[in-house]
Amino acid sequence: MSNNSVAPAFDKWLMHQVKHGNQTGQYQFMHLQEDAALRTIILQRLRLYASAAHRGAIKRIRAALADNLAPTATTQASSPGYPYALDDTTLKGYLGELLAGLAIEHFQLFGKKEWEVPVFVFHTHSQAFNQLENWRLGRPMATATFGRTGNDCVAFRRDEQQAITDVIICEAKCSGTHDLSLVHKAHKDLSTKKTSRVILWQLREALAYAGHPQAQSWRASLDAFERQGIGVVKERDVVSYTCGDTPQAKDRKHWMSNITHDSNYTGNRPLAAIEIHLDVTTLIDQLYRDAAYWDGIHD
Repeated sequence: MSNNSVAPAFDKWLMHQVKHGNQTGQYQFMHLQEDAALRTIILQRLRLYASAAHRGAIKRIRAALADNLAPTATTQASSPGYPYALDDTTLKGYLGELLAGLAIEHFQLFGKKEWEVPVFVFHTHSQAFNQLENWRLGRPMATATFGRTGNDCVAFRRDEQQAITDVIICEAKCSGTHDLSLVHKAHKDLSTKKTSRVILWQLREALAYAGHPQAQSWRASLDAFERQGIGVVKERDVVSYTCGDTPQAKDRKHWMSNITHDSNYTGNRPLAAIEIHLDVTTLIDQLYRDAAYWDGIHD
């Protein structure tokens, strides 16, 4: 999902406040704070990133509705309600995943650069599509849509021959106010997650749905990765927590520890915790509630 239009401003919009870890090298902590003055400048770049991330889901909805929609260019170009009509809880989940992907791609983790999130698997969120169909038929939208199964995002590093050399499994959470239970749950859930053939299948499918410009290259890399044996490449874990609240105590700038991992994490793999502070509610409105923007996206 690397997007050159995002890269120049992203590391200025989200600024490093803290970057620490422990002496064993098994834990890394990163605190990113929004420069709110740059929100309007970065917004269009974020929209481009978000629309690319959701393109597979949009195409899936349009395909499902193709026989029901009137054969006009305007109607065929739309995917009614996606994602702007979905509930706040669902959109917070989407935002958390997007920001996690951006942070992984644009800030150095585990002493390595050039991490890539090839594609997001939003197209698998069937519960959201069911809610949108109910909404399209005039029924009320649910206040919270059951989340997707599987990993929130997966990132890779590839060598010059496009062979996968490193893997990150990410669990992302996003909340308008601080919610410690989300932090605990993210660490607990991540402890048992690993790269699997199911995840690789979802990534391949998403690459095809989204019309990814490097789909063929990534499919070849994923196929070779599976053939060589998934467990051969070392996996690393990331917890990303986006929050609208900041601690009020003068001696505390972030919610998660910058020294050791949450006690709910038992994965025994190198772990990075990313904490992002910004105005979640406003950003969701700006990024996701613009119906004209999302309905105007063309294949």
